[in-house]
Amino acid sequence: MSGLHGAVTATLLILTIALQKCDGIKSALRGAVSNASRDNGIAVAEPDSAGFVSGLECRIGKARIAVPTEAIARIVEYRTLPLPLAKPWIGGIGLHEGTPLVSVALRHAKDGARGATPAKGILLNVPTSPIGWVLEVEEVFVFVRAKVVDRTEIGNRKLPRWIGIAMTDEGRSLGWVNVAAMLADLAQVAPEAA
Repeated sequence: MSGLHGAVTATLLILTIALQKCDGIKSALRGAVSNASRDNGIAVAEPDSAGFVSGLECRIGKARIAVPTEAIARIVEYRTLPLPLAKPWIGGIGLHEGTPLVSVALRHAKDGARGATPAKGILLNVPTSPIGWVLEVEEVFVFVRAKVVDRTEIGNRKLPRWIGIAMTDEGRSLGWVNVAAMLADLAQVAPEAA
């Protein structure tokens, strides 16, 4: 197993170095979530006649969240390397079936985590992106139907703006991930200084 761990670590290290040196990384990140992909490539949860949308309920820490079913490609297990200078909510980079992944983590990494660590997540359906996007989760539960609460009713802003609140048809509240807004926020690249 240590040989596999070493190979994964080396691969991810090479990928990290290549991404840092690549002149085209900024354009690749901009292209990962272009206006066209936000508007056409990412399916948006459309409410049914009663105003409900469907999502997959998951757990991150003690919090229950839901990811819209239209945004889910599949559930994956992968290894991730932390990126200490990355934007908030970027947990690291990973590799799954030969595709580089950006791992979105709503929970901070454990102190001292320096090497590749195993993770489970929701691989997001972003067909126009050259890289994979995965939302780290700890546990996956069931599909739910929920009504998304108006954003003006949300008072606590410890979480990013792309996490809203939804009420299930059973009356429970969940965090609701707006995937298009999340990708637009996290893939945004600061302009170069002149």
